Amino acid sequence: MSVVDADSSPVAPLKRFTATSNRFRQAAGRANVLDERTAALVWLALAAHVGLLHPDGIREHAERAAAAGASLNEMAEVLTLATAIGAETLAVGMTALLRQAPDLAGGEDAAPLSEEHQHLRDAFARSGGRPGPWSPIWRAALRLDPDYFAALVDLLDTPWTVDVLDARARALVRVALSVTGPHPSPESVGQRISAALTDGCTPPEVFEAMRIASAVPQLSLVVGLPIVKGAAGSRSADGPRSRSDP
Repeated sequence: MSVVDADSSPVAPLKRFTATSNRFRQAAGRANVLDERTAALVWLALAAHVGLLHPDGIREHAERAAAAGASLNEMAEVLTLATAIGAETLAVGMTALLRQAPDLAGGEDAAPLSEEHQHLRDAFARSGGRPGPWSPIWRAALRLDPDYFAALVDLLDTPWTVDVLDARARALVRVALSVTGPHPSPESVGQRISAALTDGCTPPEVFEAMRIASAVPQLSLVVGLPIVKGAAGSRSADGPRSRSDP
């Protein structure tokens, strides 16, 4: 049966759009196997994702997480995990760049890494949220800009060195962030799912984190529709305009 009954009125499509979106958002966003605190932290990370940056959502889910017992430091770590999406940006971009300029990574004839560079490589290989194993991508980034690479390693390590969030919640937050656009990396998603299972998350919990993430695009309608309705109402009040009108 249709979610919304057939209706010939002008607002029928609008009712249909909002009804189906609301139904999906509620089904995708509910917590089944995750506890309230973890679910709220996953939502908080998604609301703070650079592709969304939804202040009302950040506030709502921070309040939910706090009410469920999450501390300020735990929520701050969630926000820090959301900033690590910059590493994914570099991984995707460098993969494409190295196809065009493979020598950037240095071949077999390249000079060996300096002592400082080797130290940075070793730091990259140690604990923390790596976006992938050591590869030509990271070797090229290290050779091109060691200071940037050092700052990247420090950023990725911070949640593990500060270590205020439990491993299970951290892993589920990272899974949710990894599957969220604009350009998820299948390799990175696979690594984060594997890490989550290693950290004790169950497959249904991983699925639920991804399911919650799938609700995020519905905010396009939640946020955008009131603006569109306001614009449409303004146009109606001003009367019809020609195509050349601004």
